[in-house]
Amino acid sequence: MYEYKLIRSKRKSISLEISKNLDIIVRSPYGFPKSEIDRFVTSKNDWITKNLEKIKARTEKYPSQVCHHHYQTL
Repeated sequence: MYEYKLIRSKRKSISLEISKNLDIIVRSPYGFPKSEIDRFVTSKNDWITKNLEKIKARTEKYPSQVCHHHYQTL
């Protein structure tokens, strides 16, 4: 499982985001169990790997351009 930054807020869904500096960010509702968040991130390992590779390749090809966030929502 990847390490990630967890941001809890008033929301109804959980989402996964990869920032331009390749940080993995999970947004979750208050009170959502950490074990469920970990399970969600684990279930998205393939998506995370694929998008990290895309961002890295794009950054190598176009180093001066800013990469946009990639999102995955449950």
